[in-house]
Amino acid sequence: MTKRTIIWDFDGTLANSFDFVTSFLAEKAGREMTPGLSQTLSGMSMRGMAKELRIPKRRFLSLFIDGRKAMGEHITEIKPFAGIDKLLQSLHKEGDKNFFALSSNRKKNIRLFLEGNDLDQYFTDMQGDASILGKAHGLRKMLRRNNLKPEDCVYIGDEAGDLKAAHKVGVLAVAVTWGYNSEERLKVQHPVAIAHDPEELLKILRKL
Repeated sequence: MTKRTIIWDFDGTLANSFDFVTSFLAEKAGREMTPGLSQTLSGMSMRGMAKELRIPKRRFLSLFIDGRKAMGEHITEIKPFAGIDKLLQSLHKEGDKNFFALSSNRKKNIRLFLEGNDLDQYFTDMQGDASILGKAHGLRKMLRRNNLKPEDCVYIGDEAGDLKAAHKVGVLAVAVTWGYNSEERLKVQHPVAIAHDPEELLKILRKL
């Protein structure tokens, strides 16, 4: 197995934050969260959800900021996707020691989540607020800070924006379907592989 440096997206890839985000946005939109509405919002980004809920664009930035703050207050309620802990453990045992986390979320939220779920032991570095200047900018910054070469890295994400950022920087992009964007939206960005569950992701990473 190649010892590529693995960079992980946070929300929708490591953290199962969909229910929290949809409930938060529905409340801000004055809507009741129902199974039907949850299904409608499935496969969308946070911005797409806000549009679907008819939240004015002028409120998007404040919602984004308030949402991250609210998540920090409820971070113990957000858990990893099933199988993520075993996946990280398996990769670590097989020799992959360089795990990084890059996210639009706050670094504090990422750290508290990893520590609270006993996953921080696997991560060398983490970076939040990646969407302020774009995820590609955040990805380049992480590579420079850790003296990493793009061709030696793979970025794992659940949204089209994650894959676009990886392509811009020259990092291999692997998509996962258990997060925010649908498989159809992910395919458009031509990732090198698409994983439907952590077990399949492990097999993909072993082959890269």
